[in-house]
Amino acid sequence: KRPELAGDFDRMISAAFPERIGSLLDIGCGSGLYFPPLAGAADRIVGIDFSPEMIKAANRLVEEKELDNIELFVGSAEELPFPDGSFDGVLGIDVLHHIPDLHKAMTEVRRVLRPGGRFASIEPNVLNPMVLLAHALPAEERGGDCAWAPLASVELGHGTAAGRAPGRRQCENRSGGRSPLRTRA
Repeated sequence: KRPELAGDFDRMISAAFPERIGSLLDIGCGSGLYFPPLAGAADRIVGIDFSPEMIKAANRLVEEKELDNIELFVGSAEELPFPDGSFDGVLGIDVLHHIPDLHKAMTEVRRVLRPGGRFASIEPNVLNPMVLLAHALPAEERGGDCAWAPLASVELGHGTAAGRAPGRRQCENRSGGRSPLRTRA
C-alpha cells in the first residue's frame, strides 16, 4: 500500500540478508508492509507483533499477496514463544524504540538465534527532525516516506549482525541531513 517505500525495503532487506536463509523471525512485524520483498529472504518467515490488530492486518496482506512462507503470531519480543536456536535470522524494522525492556528483548533475540545466525535492526534516524516530526504526526497527515538510518550492527555474543564497519562516522539520510551513528562489530 506504500509503493514509494518498495525500493527502500528491497535495499534494506538485501543488505541485512544478502543470501536466502532457512528461517527468519520478524519481531514487531506490524501490518506486514514489507512482507512482499521479505518473502524472498527466507524459506520460512515468522512474524510476531504485540498488537492483535496489526497481526490481523498482516494476515490480510499475507492472504492478499499469497505469501505462503509467512506465519504470524501475537506476542512480545520480550518473551519470544520459540525454542532456543529456532531461527537463522532475526529482523526488526522500526521496532526497537517501541520495546519497553530492550535488554530483555535482545536477550530473547540471542536465545532464539541459531549459532552463526544474523540479527538485523533497521531504525529511523531519530536525530533527523523530519523523522521526529513524522512520528509525531498521525499517519494520514505524514504523506511520503521517512528518512531511515543505515543498518547498525549489534553484538549479541554469538552469530553475526548485519551492518557496516565499526566506528563513528557521519551518515546521510535521504532528506540530506547528517547525523552521527556509532556501530559495534
